[in-house]
Amino acid sequence: MIGTPKGRFGNTYVAGVPEQQVLQKKAWRYWDGRTWSPQESAAVPIAVGPISEVSVQWNAYLGKWLMMYLDEQRASVVLRSATSITGGRGAANRWLSEAPTTPACTAPSCIRGRQHPGN
Repeated sequence: MIGTPKGRFGNTYVAGVPEQQVLQKKAWRYWDGRTWSPQESAAVPIAVGPISEVSVQWNAYLGKWLMMYLDEQRASVVLRSATSITGGRGAANRWLSEAPTTPACTAPSCIRGRQHPGN
């Protein structure tokens, strides 16, 4: 699971659990930068914020994990790639900035960087 704290300006963390144990808090493991720890407080960011509306998926064609998210401070949707789900991400590349606005929404806060699930 990839997660950020509530709000739109936090870091991104990764945690894992066997599917059959998802409701058991003690079964969860958190990436501490070297290994999977049972201590949530040991978790380290896999990407430093501000990050919101994060979307992560494996891209078989590229052989990499792709992370797309909104960075409101840069007014951009950002794309990063990594060979491991636990990090080693490349530079934060602006994928979309200065997006068009509508009467109901001003960019970039209404833009959600989501990836198509069928890639």
